[in-house]
Amino acid sequence: MALAIPIVGWLAISYGDADSIDSGAYLAGRAGATPAQLADAVRDLRSAGTLNPSRTDRLGVEAALEVRRGHPAAAAKLLEELVRDEPDARDAWFLLAQIYRTQNPARAAEARAQFKRLDPREARKLHL
Repeated sequence: MALAIPIVGWLAISYGDADSIDSGAYLAGRAGATPAQLADAVRDLRSAGTLNPSRTDRLGVEAALEVRRGHPAAAAKLLEELVRDEPDARDAWFLLAQIYRTQNPARAAEARAQFKRLDPREARKLHL
């Protein structure tokens, strides 16, 4: 019985974190999301992940929200964390290549190379 209480607490927090990530992902793709909704979703995501060692989903969704909010530098910082943790995250490499295209061409080339390594067929289709 004593073990059940921490497990239930962990499950409740994990469910809340997953809900924040799902809500953020929904808003990131919703054309009618308001700036206030996007800002709230970023705040929720930053508090999510307290007991989950995998940050990949949270970082990816938060980066997408930052792009929608017009903060590419913040998105790039999150994506850099993501690829440090998950070097095979092809979508993160693609987004980094796009974000850095004009402001950091050398890093954009590195990101394109990583994307090509992970998905050569898609890279050819996109002419990367």
